[in-house]
Amino acid sequence: MKPELLHAYHHSLYQVDEPLWQLHIGQLHPAFDCWLATQGAQTWAFITAYNPRSELLSVAENACRQAALEQSLRAAGYRCFSGRGYSSDPDSLWLPEISVLVLDMPHAVALATGQHWQQNAVVWGHSGQSAELVLCP
Repeated sequence: MKPELLHAYHHSLYQVDEPLWQLHIGQLHPAFDCWLATQGAQTWAFITAYNPRSELLSVAENACRQAALEQSLRAAGYRCFSGRGYSSDPDSLWLPEISVLVLDMPHAVALATGQHWQQNAVVWGHSGQSAELVLCP
């Protein structure tokens, strides 16, 4: 992966729409952890199906992919909350990517899901620990 892209992922904003949470790679999120506890969750993942391998797709293609991802997660019994990934790209070449926060998703499943949807990375976390960028080889 290009160093610029990895840098952008590390400095992007990962926002859950409702309830409103803003997550950052490498940072602790104590209030978010408290909310997780109220949900009975320990782990979480922030995933998108947009722009596989950072290849820009049309709005329609991305929307179709994201709907299929969210449908598969809900069919698997995961609790999902809508969100958006905001790139730290200073040139603003990337529009926000519709994403989903998934509760109680194990690390290995988050990685496999990212790989299945041809993502370069997903964001994963465990209550009490900083948000982690998980690269999808």
